[in-house]
Amino acid sequence: MEATWDINFTSQFEKDAKRLDKSGLGGWLTGLSFLKDGPKVDNKQLKALKKQSKAFRWRKGDLRVIFRVVGQSRSILLLAARHRKDVYKKPPSDKQEIAGSFDELLVRMHSNKSLNDEKYKVSAMQNAMKNAMQKALIFTPDNGQAELEEIFIDEADLFLLDIPQEYYPLILDVKGLSSLEGKGIPSSVKRRLEDYLTAPSTDHIGKIYSLDQSNDIDAIANHTLDRFLVSLDPQQKSIVEKPFDGGPWLIRGGPGTGKTLINLARIKRIYQEGIGDDLLQHGSIKTGFITFNKQLSKSAEAMFKAISIDSSGGDVSFSTLDSLVMSLLGNAGKESKVVFEKEQAAVLNLVMGSVNDERWDEKYISTIQQRRGSSFILEEFDQIILGNGLTKEEDYLSFTRKGRKVALLSKERGLIHRLYRLWSKEMTRRGWSTFAGRRLTVERMIYQGQLDISRNCYDYLFIDELQDLSVTAIRLLAHLVKYPKNLTFTADTAQSIYLKSPSWSNISNNIRFHPGNSFILRKSYRITSEIDRAVKPLRLNAGDTEKDNDGIEQTIFSGEKPCWLNCSLDNHPSAAAELSKSLIEKYINPGQIAIITPDKKTTDLVQQALSSYGVPSDVFQKNRGLDINSKAVHLLHAHVVKGLEFPFVIVT
Repeated sequence: MEATWDINFTSQFEKDAKRLDKSGLGGWLTGLSFLKDGPKVDNKQLKALKKQSKAFRWRKGDLRVIFRVVGQSRSILLLAARHRKDVYKKPPSDKQEIAGSFDELLVRMHSNKSLNDEKYKVSAMQNAMKNAMQKALIFTPDNGQAELEEIFIDEADLFLLDIPQEYYPLILDVKGLSSLEGKGIPSSVKRRLEDYLTAPSTDHIGKIYSLDQSNDIDAIANHTLDRFLVSLDPQQKSIVEKPFDGGPWLIRGGPGTGKTLINLARIKRIYQEGIGDDLLQHGSIKTGFITFNKQLSKSAEAMFKAISIDSSGGDVSFSTLDSLVMSLLGNAGKESKVVFEKEQAAVLNLVMGSVNDERWDEKYISTIQQRRGSSFILEEFDQIILGNGLTKEEDYLSFTRKGRKVALLSKERGLIHRLYRLWSKEMTRRGWSTFAGRRLTVERMIYQGQLDISRNCYDYLFIDELQDLSVTAIRLLAHLVKYPKNLTFTADTAQSIYLKSPSWSNISNNIRFHPGNSFILRKSYRITSEIDRAVKPLRLNAGDTEKDNDGIEQTIFSGEKPCWLNCSLDNHPSAAAELSKSLIEKYINPGQIAIITPDKKTTDLVQQALSSYGVPSDVFQKNRGLDINSKAVHLLHAHVVKGLEFPFVIVT
């Protein structure tokens, strides 16, 4: 019978194969040739799941080979080949790109000749097959009977079901539920597995929400938001467990990958395990968590308290960058007033008439203001000049303005910098400042030794939402940690305010990132495949180059498609309230629901509508953050939801 299936392998599988070959275990690779006729279990051809891949395990004695049937393409992808004790400790790599074909792998394993050399290609293949067949004669691990079986449940399912991790190896290695008898698995865990596997729903989320509603432990619908925000998924856990002596660390990932939780869990480790105690000269280890706005800071603090009930003795501070800047300035910060665009634009308009430089006549100055506009020029001051510390004209003229997307002629740039200097002088005269200006002032004072920061330095510093910070801000924060190796950054460049990834050599000579201390979270356990497909066209192109792309490559779970409800604007509040009521009637805890509104007026109207339906609600307050234990529907403005996640979201 002619072979009709393609067999390919990943780079991780090739590494596993070479490792086994070096250990003296040979012949097993050729034994997989039967897969060219397709995977067969109980003499029945197994078909791939619709739009997904199906996982299988080939076992012979102590050896386990994990592979997937890819879509409907009659293609097999070999993922891992390890001994039983190792294969479940370290799941197959996230990177599941094809590294080559099965026949190519045989040649690589048994011939030193290049596949690209046509002269040797045929003979190399023949020699490889001959060598492999000879090794096959001595392949007798445990003399066990080879078996092929479908993997009925995987690590992601066990995470979703909140199964204790000590049971993972036992569950993952059996053929089915009936094989769990006598394995020491609690009856409650076996019941949860059976309910999940036999649920009528065809997607993961539907299955998990169909678990026994009368059981508080199994019924995910009964839980408040903390159940979802503080559980480490396998991808997060692998990074949380990294040692602390390999930093600084950079963790990148798209929305729904749990970057903030990784930071909080690492902070918990510091105090639980006494990490850094050798740094102590006096007092306790001081750890800081810095993020973009007060709402995110308060919510992170609430999440940390939820996961660190037994770590309350640690000296951990949660703050925003600008609150930290104010505390560093002390009384000096009170001498100036932060003003916003209206006042800044008034000063700009005033200095437009006082340029007094022969390089630009009055007509040219008037033209640039009309063509570019005050908002653009003020953004150039804030994001480029102050954001990068380009207070000298020559530095600004030579700076690559990548990310601004509006090109400027050299003559225009010279004028803009001249305007900046006049504007800055007038702002100072009035006792006015901007947040960006304050950050640069503090950074320069620290760099020049004019500001004592000895009491403000951290032993460990975790910086969240890095993409929202300017180069000046990152430099400032880098000054505030005693040892650069104890810095941790998390970022999603696709949500960047500044649209440009920082050049680390331009920030600090002590901060360098490489594959050993920089990670991209390519999997999302929180966003479903359906939602990912719906929102992907709305996301910015991440970063400036392909290597800066932090996008999600694999969504682990499936669910229902997002729903678009057409109704008049006036009916949005009542529609949102009615949808919330219908979810609660299905026994969904109100704390799992969030309603996002565009402004305060809409928030008030939605709250009134919820009240009329008898639904409790909790408006997100700036000064206290998110109540993750609340049993009320959360009402939030669109500008404060960044970094937060909910099982059910209604957008008005």
